[in-house]
Amino acid sequence: MKLEVGKTVFNDYRLSVEVPDVEEGFKASDKGLMESTNFIVLWNHSDKRISPFGRFTLVPMPGCCGIIVSVGSYLEPGFRSQHNPSRWFHEIKEKVARHFGYSLMLMTTQTSNFPEVIGAAKSGWRLHHSFRNARTGNDIAIGVKKL
Repeated sequence: MKLEVGKTVFNDYRLSVEVPDVEEGFKASDKGLMESTNFIVLWNHSDKRISPFGRFTLVPMPGCCGIIVSVGSYLEPGFRSQHNPSRWFHEIKEKVARHFGYSLMLMTTQTSNFPEVIGAAKSGWRLHHSFRNARTGNDIAIGVKKL
């Protein structure tokens, strides 16, 4: 499914995501986000209502134009216990990252956040490394997703 700049409706999922404009004339190799960018995902009901589904932020990795970092992911509570919406949410983040020309996405999660760890693993994320955050005392896992 091709992701185009502007408001895109994912008919398969009844979801839409707002994608910021990229200057026209850019080649795929020139794509990319220049700064931290917030995305809002909306649920398009069959009766034409629209409600919040989730949101996420993508941050370019300093020093490597092929890596994007996914932070601040939030799935609305009403969708969290359902399998498909969680999978769709991960897939949408991937599609947006690919649209901007990235090859790899990174994320972190607290290892105690079982729903997020399980959802990420089911969506193809590989948790390669974990550590204890000296500032917070939380156990953190680093996830990697090839795009």
